[in-house]
Amino acid sequence: MSFKATLFAVMFLGVFTLFAQIPPNISQIRQQIREFEKQRFQQQLPLLHKVTTPNQNQFDITSYRLNLDLYPTTEILYGEVTISGFSRVNGLDHLEIDLFDNMSVDSVFQDGQMVTHTHGGNIINIPLLTPLNQGETFSVIVFYHGNPQSGGLGTWGWDYHQGQPIIWTLSEP
Repeated sequence: MSFKATLFAVMFLGVFTLFAQIPPNISQIRQQIREFEKQRFQQQLPLLHKVTTPNQNQFDITSYRLNLDLYPTTEILYGEVTISGFSRVNGLDHLEIDLFDNMSVDSVFQDGQMVTHTHGGNIINIPLLTPLNQGETFSVIVFYHGNPQSGGLGTWGWDYHQGQPIIWTLSEP
């Protein structure tokens, strides 16, 4: 590179650094951001500490198929999830599936038959029609509705953009 080209490049880049000055209160702004993120993390921390129940260690989920109907004006989600998996033990007689308590379970089906269930402590307890042995598969369908709470660092929300209702997610419905 010639001397003139090098000199031009240095002067040209030097002009940009003049306009890229750090605001005088940048350390204060950075501290405010740190405090805000710390508070937000502390609020979401209980959602991150999910403990697997002993029953949940007795089966493996192979797929979740979601069918969602979203109503942003009322902030209600209606969901249908088909959960498929297999037993890791002999005698598996029920499933414990995670679902926040603010959501309502409408019905649960196994093999086309409605089955009883209970919902509390953020767990749906689903008695199986017959106990499963190791390697045997299952498929249950859960119908539910409600206003989902944001899980793990704000991954869900209802909002408005230019007066129109919107729904946003960080890919964790």
